[in-house]
Amino acid sequence: MSEKVEKVEKAASDHDFGTMPIRKMILKYAGMMFIGGFAQVIMVIFEGIIIGNATGADGLACVGWVMPLENLQLAIGGGFTIGAGTLASIKMGEGDEEGARKVFNTSVTFIGLLLLILGIGLMVFPVQVAKFLGTPDEYLYLMVPFIRIFGVGYPFTGLAQLTNRFLAMDERPDLSALWPTVFAVLGVIWLFVTLSVMHFSIVAAGWYYAFSVGGWAIALPYFIRKSKRFKLERSLMGLNWKLLGESIKICIPYVCIQGSTAVFSVIVNNLLGKVGTPVHVAAYAILSGYVIYILNMFNQAVVSGTAPAISYNYGEKLWSRLKELLITDYIVQIVLVGIVTIIFEIFADQTLIMFGAGEEPLYSVGKEALRIIIAACALGGSMGLMSTYYVSTYKLGLATFTGVGRYLIFVAAFMLLFVNVFDMGILGVWYGQTAGDIASFICTLILLFLEIKSLNKLIAAQ
Repeated sequence: MSEKVEKVEKAASDHDFGTMPIRKMILKYAGMMFIGGFAQVIMVIFEGIIIGNATGADGLACVGWVMPLENLQLAIGGGFTIGAGTLASIKMGEGDEEGARKVFNTSVTFIGLLLLILGIGLMVFPVQVAKFLGTPDEYLYLMVPFIRIFGVGYPFTGLAQLTNRFLAMDERPDLSALWPTVFAVLGVIWLFVTLSVMHFSIVAAGWYYAFSVGGWAIALPYFIRKSKRFKLERSLMGLNWKLLGESIKICIPYVCIQGSTAVFSVIVNNLLGKVGTPVHVAAYAILSGYVIYILNMFNQAVVSGTAPAISYNYGEKLWSRLKELLITDYIVQIVLVGIVTIIFEIFADQTLIMFGAGEEPLYSVGKEALRIIIAACALGGSMGLMSTYYVSTYKLGLATFTGVGRYLIFVAAFMLLFVNVFDMGILGVWYGQTAGDIASFICTLILLFLEIKSLNKLIAAQ
């Protein structure tokens, strides 16, 4: 037996991703991510309650305008985390643990520097950024400091996302769930004290956005002292452009996903400005910033928990395990998000009142929009799952298509069609979301069938 084969077999035998029964593995890793994700859901719920009730429509509008900056950070920080994590997982699956460690070390340096530069840009040019996001002049006094605080948090959030992903890969899903939980609690306390008790402006929420995620970077010392596979070493922390290039290549689809979300937000804001009123903007801010965000977090709990396992089994060519992972993830994602969607539909009144939209006209507008917009979110979310699967298996063209497909291709297209061609007014925006989600699901079903067919051929050939 060759040395290479021996290394691969040893790596497989030493790692849960290669040996643990699929359902048990999903329960362990996705379950831990779900716990962390659930903490984030609770955080977002309390965030919405506090911001909506303490700052009213003005505060909700600011949250809506600043959301593209959060999407930008997710695109860069979250995207590069997926790229680096996928590359490291593949190297681990191939038995190259030294290579995986090099990926992590150079990634810490790169993402910290990149987001530091972008953060400085936000702090230096906040007025220009605010106007680009569509902020009216009368709201600049709130948005300028809000944006500057976002800039302060940028580098920490990137490092936090990276370390959180590698904690799970280091077989410490407990720690990867712990830090999001801790800082979720601290974030809610901060919001309550500053907005509800001390009655600060919405600007105080900027610090909440900065440290509720950026605080996870407290995990960095673990990688200096205790990590089994990904110890930080000064000699490995230089910018290794070969490895960074591979990681960037992998993460391009995810960057496109989040980038398309930012573009989509601009499209929606323009449509709402054309056929709606500021009340519609506030209502959509509640739905996109809180309700849909919560649904997407449940989806991400499933995807993030098993994405490293997909990459690992792909690297080891364990096609049967890969097929089972894909099918199980697909079913779990739709069922889980579907259940949460039904809960929101049943308790639509309570949801709106909870987020500070209990008074007219925001209540009526929000209730109508909520019931329509989230109706097919569980189906549309399956396209994001397929995108993550394609990223994890190096099918980057399909990953990019499925990444941007849901919002930028299908949902945006239906919204523009319904508003501009069929002249449906504000209903065109609401129903465009549902139609786009259904179209995304149909497309995903076709891709799933083709992928299973391809895996069956690989299984038969082994």
